Amino acid sequence: MALVTSPNPIPGLHYQPTLNDLVDSTDAYNTLTDSEELRSEISCVHLQDLAEIFVKYNVHDRLGVHLIHSHAKIATGRVMLGHNFTDPSGCWTRPTALEEVNLAEVRGHIFMLVEEDRFVAYEYVEGRVNGLSSVSSSFFNDFAAYVRLNGLGDTVGLQIRGQTTEDLVEFDFGDCGTVMLNAQNTHHDTPFRTTGWVFSCNEGITSFKGVESHAPTTKGPHKVFIDGKLTPDVLALKAILRRFNAIG
Repeated sequence: MALVTSPNPIPGLHYQPTLNDLVDSTDAYNTLTDSEELRSEISCVHLQDLAEIFVKYNVHDRLGVHLIHSHAKIATGRVMLGHNFTDPSGCWTRPTALEEVNLAEVRGHIFMLVEEDRFVAYEYVEGRVNGLSSVSSSFFNDFAAYVRLNGLGDTVGLQIRGQTTEDLVEFDFGDCGTVMLNAQNTHHDTPFRTTGWVFSCNEGITSFKGVESHAPTTKGPHKVFIDGKLTPDVLALKAILRRFNAIG
């Protein structure tokens, strides 16, 4: 029997978002707790329960969970949008003017439950919506029910997994956004917070693994303040990463 798609299609996940959806994203993002003030965490008990849900619906290869947080308030008329770059490969997520966003070429990256059964992407990334239309509506219902029942609406986000299975580390550049890099390609002090998890099932045993984390640079804190007025491009961003010895 064919899977039943979600009765409440999610912008950025089931279909290309509209301008209003991006405005909703910014409104949602600005309600989140800043990473510098974050005290919540996702317990191992919750992660194991969520692993069972994700494996039950066979979505663990495509979806994971994220510890909900923000990094800076976004000004009106902007949205948090991830831009992929290479050498080294990474993703720079920064406040981006709405008029610069190609609505046909962005998709939701991390989603939060904002009402009983409504999800909003609070971060977007470059790339078209694809590959998730076949996910059963029952998965979204069960995930939302678990989040509501356990009071995790401000803590657990639904994240679309990327292509890499490597561990990632994130650096915070304040008003200029955040940079996610392969942990093996970076220099950093000991990670102090896990922010992203994936699930797996081997020989009938479900498990979870932390794959994204916050870490300080070797020369300073996790949040590196640079002048937001500089609005650096990718080349300038890499120069900043080298200056803080985050990359070679």
